[in-house]
Amino acid sequence: MSLYFAVFTENDEELNGFQVGTYHDYGKFIETVKENIESNFCSVLINHHDSDGCWSAQECKVLIKELSHIKNELAKLPPNRIDYDWAKQNAYELGDSLNSSLQNVDGEPMANALLSLCELAVKNNAKLYFQ
Repeated sequence: MSLYFAVFTENDEELNGFQVGTYHDYGKFIETVKENIESNFCSVLINHHDSDGCWSAQECKVLIKELSHIKNELAKLPPNRIDYDWAKQNAYELGDSLNSSLQNVDGEPMANALLSLCELAVKNNAKLYFQ
């Protein structure tokens, strides 16, 4: 089953979103974060259930700090090939760091893509949804 992250207004207007891959793919991202980042620097991210739900604009403010830290720390680490489910159908390029190895279906680093959605959610006082 695939996972999609999106920011919606109170009027159910989608502002932006991206396809993560499968729930299993998202789990690989979270596990890699847990293995490489101290949990006190990413508690909102790693403690959210990965099925249907959302982060509020307030939680996204915290996530912006967490994801900025995660992105910067993972960028210091060497790349690692991730065995994504989506990579069986789409091209996957390793990247030059662990941050760039952790990608969504579009090949964008997951931390960067999620950070952009959090910034959009805060700017619009909207929620970031898991779907």
